[in-house]
Amino acid sequence: MGLSIVMIALLILSGAEIFFQVISKFITFIMGIFNKGFQIGEKGRPFIKLPSAILFLIASIYFIMNLAFKVATLLGFSLDESMTDIFK
Repeated sequence: MGLSIVMIALLILSGAEIFFQVISKFITFIMGIFNKGFQIGEKGRPFIKLPSAILFLIASIYFIMNLAFKVATLLGFSLDESMTDIFK
């Protein structure tokens, strides 16, 4: 249950960064307090976007795998050893 909460938080935060640039705006705001006129340049944006996209992908795969295990349990398949047990 704890891992699911962490994954939901990662999914929300990384999705907010990908679609609304929330983390980039927060970094710009914090750095703007100390350095007036601070802006993240075009070269700096990928260093924020790429980790966000990777975290979003990992959290999405985690929830898709959980869904697959739950559906397999409902349909009576045993996935005790691995995902490839579906094809046996």
